[in-house]
This record gives sequence, structure tokens and C-alpha cells, in this order.
Amino acid sequence: MGYEIFEGNTSESKTWIPVLESFQKRFELEKPIVIADTALLSQQNIDALKAEGYQYILGERLKNESDEVKSRILGLDIKEGYPVQLQHPNRRLIITYSSPDLSTLFGLRNIGVANQLITEIKS
Repeated sequence: MGYEIFEGNTSESKTWIPVLESFQKRFELEKPIVIADTALLSQQNIDALKAEGYQYILGERLKNESDEVKSRILGLDIKEGYPVQLQHPNRRLIITYSSPDLSTLFGLRNIGVANQLITEIKS
């Protein structure tokens, strides 16, 4: 595991590729496959990865998609544990479904209450 520290006002779009290149040198890696969450999912970051020849997997949320893509996704028959692929105008989407955590579903902040509900529902 490695990390680099930058000034707080430095955008990841300016550090993204230099950090990857630094890790490649430091850990003697060929081009790693980049896996990141939605925080790094900007078109500028995607363009930089493509320009430098990186393969990537980026987590994305449905709410961030266009209405047309949302409609196509919601029209699919997606079952938990069975990913579905959808061709996006400029990338391939692999769509999965996870049933919501009950603590999130009910907006509970107290884990004890959530666990009690889970136990009651299962019994």
C-alpha cells in the first residue's frame, strides 16, 4: 500500500496520473488496473486514464447517469448476485444490484436497533 500527500487545495485531476506513475516506479509495476469510487469519476479523470493507456474500473451511481441511461438500466431484469452489462455511449457499464442494508433502508443510526430489526425479520 502506498500513498502520497498533497496540499488540501490540490485537485485529484492534477495528481491522478503522477501518483499512478510514481507507484509504478516505486513498486516496479507495469500499468496497474485502476479501481476507484465515484469521487474520482470525472470525465477529465477518465480522459486522463485513457490517454495514458490505463485500464480502469470506476464505481458509479445510477443517480449520476442521464435520464436515457437510467431508463435503460431500470428496464433491465437485474437480480441480486447476477451482474448485467450495458453498452454506454463511451464505456461499458456492469450493473449489479444489492438489496439495501436495513439500517440504511430505515435511516437508523443506532446499529443495535438495526441488528434487532434484522433478527426480528429473520425469525
